[in-house]
Amino acid sequence: MTVLSAYVEAIGVRGPGLADWPSTADILRGAASYDNVPTELPPPGQLPPAERRRAVPVVRIAFAAAEEAMRMLRARPELARQDASEAESRAESQAGSPAELQSDPHRESRNTPRDGLADEGPLPTVFASSGGDGLNYHQICETLASDDKKISPTRFHNSVHNAPSGYWSIATRDMASSNVLCAHDASFGAGLLDALAQIVCEGTRVMLVAYESDYPEPLHSVRPLSATFGVALVLAAERSAQTLARLDVTLTDARPDTLADPGLESLRRGVPSARSLPLLAALAALAAGDTRGPVERVIEYQPDGALHVTVRPC
Repeated sequence: MTVLSAYVEAIGVRGPGLADWPSTADILRGAASYDNVPTELPPPGQLPPAERRRAVPVVRIAFAAAEEAMRMLRARPELARQDASEAESRAESQAGSPAELQSDPHRESRNTPRDGLADEGPLPTVFASSGGDGLNYHQICETLASDDKKISPTRFHNSVHNAPSGYWSIATRDMASSNVLCAHDASFGAGLLDALAQIVCEGTRVMLVAYESDYPEPLHSVRPLSATFGVALVLAAERSAQTLARLDVTLTDARPDTLADPGLESLRRGVPSARSLPLLAALAALAAGDTRGPVERVIEYQPDGALHVTVRPC
């Protein structure tokens, strides 16, 4: 059986009652109680003002998780030094000659990373969502059903499934590849497998961002997502001093794991990206030293198959 492996370098989480990874980890390991309050959606601070104003909830939830993971990555000194060297080399190769800069005065600014996100070097991404921006779809349908059927350009470009990925590339000015997936309730599992496949084949780091935003009525009645939730995992091909854990992933026909807390289990069942919660619980237990050995988890994927994940301490 094929085993796909990677090392976890950083984590970001945002959801109802889950403000960030440290507080989520405490809740998942039972060190703090879970209070199901609405998800707080901060504005994407790294976006330019015009794009920030256009950022819809699905973009905000994706950014909230991804930005936390990137902050966690930057907080690791050894990795920051390595990536600073890579960024310097990349900047030198992109700077161009004085003649090129004179003919294209915006070249330097386009190649300069925005503070706080892209200084880690090129980072391929996988964005996975079961349905994208339901609120925007609803508003487009309302407009099309009205007498004035004109759709604004902003609303149209926010309607595409890769909008969060596009905004992320604007914020980071990162030219690395970005895959954007949709696999209905299997979207987190599909995104994880895609990221792992890239890592195994390319030997690179990849950030997986899985996210959902709840739908308004009448869409909610046919696609009842229970909350807005996002998770980001930075995964690497090799172990380093900053590694949090190792993941070994295979396909299985075993039943998916559930969560003991009723509120968390309702979130896991009600939001496809929250299928990640059993995996996050295993990572939280290892980080706190609650267990020393490998932790086995079965993550919900397709109706006829799941993902068996072995989480090993490093």
